[in-house]
Amino acid sequence: MPQLLSASANAASSDLIAAMNHIACMERITATPAAFLVAQSRLPDNATAGELVILDSACGGAIITRLIFEEMKHSKADIKVISGDLVPANVEVARMRIAEAGWNAEATVFDHLAIPYPVASFDYVFVNFGIQFLLYPELAIKEFYRVLKPGGRVSLSIFTAVGAVDTVLSAAPEAVVPPIFNAIWTDSSFVRERLEQIGFEAVQVEELAFDVPFERVADFMDVVRTTRKDLFSDGVGEKVEKWLQDRYGNGPYVCTGFKALIVTGVKE
Repeated sequence: MPQLLSASANAASSDLIAAMNHIACMERITATPAAFLVAQSRLPDNATAGELVILDSACGGAIITRLIFEEMKHSKADIKVISGDLVPANVEVARMRIAEAGWNAEATVFDHLAIPYPVASFDYVFVNFGIQFLLYPELAIKEFYRVLKPGGRVSLSIFTAVGAVDTVLSAAPEAVVPPIFNAIWTDSSFVRERLEQIGFEAVQVEELAFDVPFERVADFMDVVRTTRKDLFSDGVGEKVEKWLQDRYGNGPYVCTGFKALIVTGVKE
């Protein structure tokens, strides 16, 4: 007879399953910009020796961590990644992935405004779609500057347009769409100026436009319900699903209109 879990264990298991589902849905959208972010970060593919210490902040399920180890698989450098997030369930998912893959990485819970590492600890800091959802983005970036070594590089991605919103409004123009949180951080000039004021040099800001393909309309609906359920209030979800099915059945659907800033800077 299987052993029954305690109420607290059941709750923990439920939280973990919910986190795994949320992360999987988010990564359907964030995988393309995450890969571009890592590619633009100029990781030293010719590194042959020494230690390379990298911070994957707001790591979610550690997608950036995975991409780093894939990018550096031929490097002989001693690579160590710290994957950190404020949400304990996300960190638990990251730990599971790290253990399964055998990466030289450690997942830990921490506040981006008080990173528990000394000055000049990291060669690179990555943040994939985390900055604009913080209450104090500028303070977080100052923390990234603090923990970077001289010559270290910060790499950020920031949503400027979410294609799923366009789909919702096409199907249900009356839908209420909350504004992007910290919308000022979608302005490339503002982002560049803030990084330079903090002390970063050689700041580069590029806009990436990308599409997200789904094998079925139902997959798109699942992802939006999981990641942006606020878009589907007052029967809007049903209208969107019918609108899509009238046009695509339950076949493939490519959601267009996603845009992101890809930002890099160097601590001199």
